[in-house]
Amino acid sequence: MHSLSQPLALMTTRRLTFLILSPIASLLVGFGVIACGGGSYESLPKPTATPFALAPEEVIEKTRAAMPGLRTFRFKLTHSRGATLLPGNFSVQEAVGVVSSPDRVRLTANAVFSGLFVKIDAVIFPDVTYMTNPLTRNWNVLKADESPFAVFDPAGLIADILSEVTTVAFPDDGPIVDGKIVLEGTLPASAMRLLVGGTDPGRIIDYRMSIETEKFRLVAVDLGGVIKTGEEEGTQRRIELSEFNVPVVIEPPI
Repeated sequence: MHSLSQPLALMTTRRLTFLILSPIASLLVGFGVIACGGGSYESLPKPTATPFALAPEEVIEKTRAAMPGLRTFRFKLTHSRGATLLPGNFSVQEAVGVVSSPDRVRLTANAVFSGLFVKIDAVIFPDVTYMTNPLTRNWNVLKADESPFAVFDPAGLIADILSEVTTVAFPDDGPIVDGKIVLEGTLPASAMRLLVGGTDPGRIIDYRMSIETEKFRLVAVDLGGVIKTGEEEGTQRRIELSEFNVPVVIEPPI
């Protein structure tokens, strides 16, 4: 019995060794084929970025179509350099407010007036503007030709910017940045006329837009360049839009 058990044990050991080592050997042979001419990691096809489905021109056309359908929206105008000059010697550094279509605007602006930093509240209608006195903060009623905000029309301004771009392209960092479609290019300064009134003829400014990927609504536009005489060289403006179609009521404050 003892002499028979030794061969059986040896056979069992060999069998286990074979079963354990066979898969390892197969893996090693596979790796050897890849490394020695059967193909290499470098030669395997690499994934490529999926091209964006729309051309820049198609994106801006969709945005042009989307924006007029807004009933209300919130806007914010800021400057990283310079300020926006309005009639009446107002230099606006920041303005925030809401728009109710077709022609009502309520805003608060931080500005410089006669060398003083002032805060202004305004409620704007087509024929009249209610505006706080920059020194006393009392409400005044101004006719259209008396108001520094007489031409201020955020909805019309956005429409002009979108319709008057002269060049449009995706930026070098790709069509999607931080979850938004990005377009950049140039447009004439005259597209800003519903912000400041008169602009200098012939001036060209740069823009960079951020647009929603599904509804194609404009959410921000950076604008670089002087649009009228008196502005600081290299003025940089930013307009942000948000809270689309949130109900809002704009009434005379007095």
